Amino acid sequence: NVAAVQLSEDHKERLQAAVDSGSVHDLADAYKSLSPELIRQAQEVMRDKGNRCFASGQFQDAISQYSEALVTAPLDEKLLSNRALAYLKLKKYPEAMADAERVIALKPDWAKGWYRKGVALIGLQRAHQALECLRRAMQLE
Repeated sequence: NVAAVQLSEDHKERLQAAVDSGSVHDLADAYKSLSPELIRQAQEVMRDKGNRCFASGQFQDAISQYSEALVTAPLDEKLLSNRALAYLKLKKYPEAMADAERVIALKPDWAKGWYRKGVALIGLQRAHQALECLRRAMQLE
């Protein structure tokens, strides 16, 4: 279980205002004022919330949590892979494929990226390309 992130009242207000605005840029600016350790803790909290949402079948909420965490960790292949899976559950194949391709670019030797891309390609009715990706995933496992 992830420990609660300890923020000053000022930081809480700035972050809440950024979340309420719905602007990724406002959220990123608010995070810039935090220490790297607080950012890491916040990412863990959001990942944990995303995982809980996913486990309970709340896939859109999971996507939102993973997306928030990705604001400060855009190169986190695990977050991208988790979000890709949530997109797949909602049959949002183009979005899942985009995340899977980012995972592959970041970690080409990780089977999950290739597998997620293969499943997205199946959803997009691109069977030949899907088969290539799924074979690659099996080779890496």
